[in-house]
Amino acid sequence: MNEYLQTSDPDIYAGGDLIEYEHLITKKPIPGQIRPNAVIGGRIIAKNALGYKIKFPKLLNCFATKLFDKSIASVGVTEAIAREEGFDILVTKQAAKSKYVMMEGIPLS
Repeated sequence: MNEYLQTSDPDIYAGGDLIEYEHLITKKPIPGQIRPNAVIGGRIIAKNALGYKIKFPKLLNCFATKLFDKSIASVGVTEAIAREEGFDILVTKQAAKSKYVMMEGIPLS
């Protein structure tokens, strides 16, 4: 698969949970098996099938969701992956009062 999500046959595309994406930080392939990656890939595949030449962006693999009364979000790499890649890291926890756009209408606690 190339950066336009074309397979070895340029008329066949791959996306969603079927492919690995290049991670923006590590530059290594990762499974991007979360909804935002599939949505972006689907839109790029549709445009490229219509003749555009849009590259799939490198991923940070970010997500946000609501689980009962807790909002959960993530971006980048895990602490374990950062250590494995040899990055200098600083670990902290943060509480925030802002919301991801997909959480509109969900009251802040």
